[in-house]
Amino acid sequence: MSKKQSFKEKCYKDKQGNIVLGQPPNLPLKTAVGSLIIGLFFTSGVVSEFVEILTFGAFFTFAWLELFQGVNYFRRLSGLIILALLFSSKLF
Repeated sequence: MSKKQSFKEKCYKDKQGNIVLGQPPNLPLKTAVGSLIIGLFFTSGVVSEFVEILTFGAFFTFAWLELFQGVNYFRRLSGLIILALLFSSKLF
């Protein structure tokens, strides 16, 4: 029988009661970081534009998954913050 989690526990713990703030990177995060690094070497041209779109898309996918499938409120908040940063970077 499991007890109901408090708000504080929902912020940092998963459903099994383990504290989860980080985990090994998933594919979208690996793709985002990899394309970000590749983008440092290509600063203009078609390759640069493709890498920029790939980086944005991978970070967007990572943030979306965290926002809606994160194991706790901390992870979901991090997804929301990353999404906000992504869109603000396109606006300004």
